[in-house]
Amino acid sequence: MSDPARLDSWKEIAGFLGWDVRTVRRWERLRGLPIHRVPGGGRGRVFAYPDELREWLARGRSDAERPVVDSAAAGGAAPVAVIDDREPGRRWFVGWPAVAVAVAAMFAVGGLTVGRSLGRPSAGPRRFVASGRELQALDAADKIAWAYRFDAGEVRSLRGGNFVRAADGDDDVLATVNVDHAPTGQAGELLRFSIDGARRWSARIDDRLVFRAGEYAAPWPASYLDVYRTQGRTRIAWVLHHFTWWPGLLVTFDGRGARLATFVNSGWITSVTQSADRRFLIVAGVMNSRSAYFVAALDAEHPDGHSPEPPGSQFECVTCPAGDPIRYIVFPRSDVSREQSFPAGDPTVDGLANGGVQVQVPEGAGPNVAATIYQLSPDMGVVQARFSDSFWEWHRRLEQEGRIRHTADTCPERRGTQIQSWTRAAGWNVVRVPVDASPR
Repeated sequence: MSDPARLDSWKEIAGFLGWDVRTVRRWERLRGLPIHRVPGGGRGRVFAYPDELREWLARGRSDAERPVVDSAAAGGAAPVAVIDDREPGRRWFVGWPAVAVAVAAMFAVGGLTVGRSLGRPSAGPRRFVASGRELQALDAADKIAWAYRFDAGEVRSLRGGNFVRAADGDDDVLATVNVDHAPTGQAGELLRFSIDGARRWSARIDDRLVFRAGEYAAPWPASYLDVYRTQGRTRIAWVLHHFTWWPGLLVTFDGRGARLATFVNSGWITSVTQSADRRFLIVAGVMNSRSAYFVAALDAEHPDGHSPEPPGSQFECVTCPAGDPIRYIVFPRSDVSREQSFPAGDPTVDGLANGGVQVQVPEGAGPNVAATIYQLSPDMGVVQARFSDSFWEWHRRLEQEGRIRHTADTCPERRGTQIQSWTRAAGWNVVRVPVDASPR
C-alpha cells in the first residue's frame, strides 16, 4: 500500500515510525523531528509528511535512537525506553529498577538530573540551546546530541553564548545558563560535560557581599564564560552579576571545578580577555561610582581583589577578597555620550599584534554606534585615542538639535582626552591621552 499523503495525528505519526506516541513527541521536542501544526488548531493538532520523516530517519538514525532520560523517568513513575546497540532499531521498555542498572551514567545532584547518551559516540556538540527546562547540545548539523534537564526551573541561554571547549586536553565542554529559581530570580549555573553528555561537575555562586550601601546576596545570574591558560594550566573565567543591583563578579575555577579566585567590581563586568603574553586578564564593564566604562588588568594567575573605590563611599566593599587590580582605567564620557543615555552598550576589547589591546568604548546607542577607540600598550598603559566616523555624525546631529554648542571641527576633544588611571603603586591619576585626528 502506498504511503498516505499526510499523517494527521500523533497516533498516525507514531504508527508510521513504529514507536509509541510519547517517544515520538520527545523526538519532536529534542531531536527536531519534522512535525507541523495546524494553524489555529492548538498545540495538539499536528501533521507530518512521510517523505520528511524518512529523510529525518536517514539523516539522523543514530541520534533518534539515543534516549534522553528526563526527570519524570528518573523518578521511577514511568518506564524508560532503552536501545539495544547490538541490534539497531530494537527497543524494549523496562521499569525503573532495571533502568538503574542499565543506565549507569545517570545521576542526580542538587536537583539536577542528567541522562547520559547510550548511543554511539558522535563528533560532539558544537553549541547549546535552551528549551524549557533543558539544555540541549547540538552537533555540527544542528541536531540534538543529548540534553540535560534542570528540575529547578526553566533555562535561559546567555546573550553572548554559553558554549566553551574545556581546552585542557580532552573533548569536554563547558556550559553556563541562568535557571529560574522562584521566587528569588535567576541563578547562574556553570557545568562541565563529557563529549557524550555526562556531567563532570557543576557550580553555583551563593556569596554574600557587604558594601557601604548594604548587603548583596544570591541569586547571581551569569553573563559571560571563557577559558584561558596560565602557567600551563587551564582556568575558567565566569562572570556574574547581582540579580537586581550593580555588583559584578569574576570567579575563576580550575579544570576540575575547584574555585580559585574572585574579583568584585562595583558595577557590571561585561567581558574578560587574556592579554597576548598571557600575563593579564583584561576585564571590561561599567564602574558605577564614576558612571563610566572601565578596563582593568588583573594578574592572570591570581585574579583576586576588588575595584578601587573611594573610601567610605557606598560602593566600597567591606567583605570583598583581598587584592587589587594591577591597573584600573576609567574612560571619560564625551560630549556625545553625555547627551545620551548611559550605558549605551558594552565596551569591547581586542588584542593587537604588538601585544597590547584595543578598547572600543560606546558613546551612543542606535544602529550607527558612536565610539571612542583607545589603544593600550603591552603593559596596559593608554597610548592613544581615536573617535569613530559615526562619532562625528552623532556630534553634528546633536549640534543641529542645539544640544552641543560647538562644531565637530572645533570640538576641544580633538586636542586630547583625559582618562583616570589607578595602579597599586600610585593610586588614582589623571592621564592626558593624545587623539589621532588624521583622516582614514
